[in-house]
Amino acid sequence: MNNTTKITRDVGIDILKCLAAIIITYSHLELQFGEYAALATGGSFGDCLFFFCSGYTLLLSKKQLNFFNWYKNRINRIYPTIFAWAVLCYILFAIKSDIFYILTKGGGFFVTCIMLFYIVFYPLRGLRIKYLLIIGGVIFAICYISFFFLDHTDKDIMYLWKWSMYFLPMLMGAIFGKAKKDGTDYPMKNLNMALSGLLLLTSAVAYYVLMYITEIGTSMDFLHPFIIVPQLGVVYGFYRLCNSNFANELYNKKWTHAIIMFVGGLCLEIYIVQPPLLHTFPMTEIFPLNILVIFAMIIACAYILKVLSRVWQQTFREAEYDWKEIVKLY
Repeated sequence: MNNTTKITRDVGIDILKCLAAIIITYSHLELQFGEYAALATGGSFGDCLFFFCSGYTLLLSKKQLNFFNWYKNRINRIYPTIFAWAVLCYILFAIKSDIFYILTKGGGFFVTCIMLFYIVFYPLRGLRIKYLLIIGGVIFAICYISFFFLDHTDKDIMYLWKWSMYFLPMLMGAIFGKAKKDGTDYPMKNLNMALSGLLLLTSAVAYYVLMYITEIGTSMDFLHPFIIVPQLGVVYGFYRLCNSNFANELYNKKWTHAIIMFVGGLCLEIYIVQPPLLHTFPMTEIFPLNILVIFAMIIACAYILKVLSRVWQQTFREAEYDWKEIVKLY
């Protein structure tokens, strides 16, 4: 690997994207695990990692763009994939969707959520880190207060509320990205790797404990919004470990680098293609081999989607098709 790659790429974020794709996929494998479905867990950690990475890269750019051009860049990054997926769904699964559904729900609620978050993020780009931290506290307070005004028996409402909390890991990523761009410190920057790993493990345990004791309808459900706190701890622990010397060594090895870049580069596509694949091909009769088989299928479908989205992007440009760019692995 050349020095340019080492300098221009953010090793930790590349690895985090790869981890996010793997963790999210693993958490969606309930049907593949059959009677061991309870083992398919941890999806919220993967979601937080994904939002963290998105927020991190948002504030790295030094370009001064007005809102419309800035948001257009976000649309150009995501919606070619959404449109390509609508076509692929029709070809492979005979799933027809109208244009309104494609625009609002074509990539699942994750895409809808992140496109809304982008709107909120634009005015935050020029703020100092201390103000971003204050905004994070205010948002948590709003989410916490709103929790007591919701119908907790309405799963749809609670689902939307849960996703609103993911603004916080995205904001956390933005703070870390801004700190890197400005060359300033971020919270707990000097925490060593051993303590970072310990934080990750204790945060994961705290998350599951809180999930257990704050089940909606119990006397402890008022603590439910605080589940986001250990989630942020897990994200921070992963971020620190992904910037360790060991992670850098893995990143700089030929094959592990290729896997990290390939899987991490398909993070959005992997997220989008999972639902129909997981429900169409359960294959529990060959457990646990089916876990590897379905993951390979998801990766292959995600890569096909990536290629089609690049075709879609280049179709609406004046330049000729760059087929090498279209089919590149990462």
